[in-house]
Amino acid sequence: MIDNLDAKMGMVQRALRQSGDEEFSERLPGLSTILLTRKLPSASTSDSDELKLEGQ
Repeated sequence: MIDNLDAKMGMVQRALRQSGDEEFSERLPGLSTILLTRKLPSASTSDSDELKLEGQ
C-alpha cells in the first residue's frame, strides 16, 4: 500500500515540475486523471470582502 501511494505521489510531483505555464497537466495513466497545476486564488474569509469585489 505504501509503495502504491509513493508511486502516485511521484507521478504528481513529476507532473507539477513539468507543467510549465500550462493550467492542466497531461492525463496521468496511473491516476486516470489530469491535474490542475496553477495555484488557486486565495479564498475570501469575510462576506464584506466578497461584496466589495462584486461592486468593483
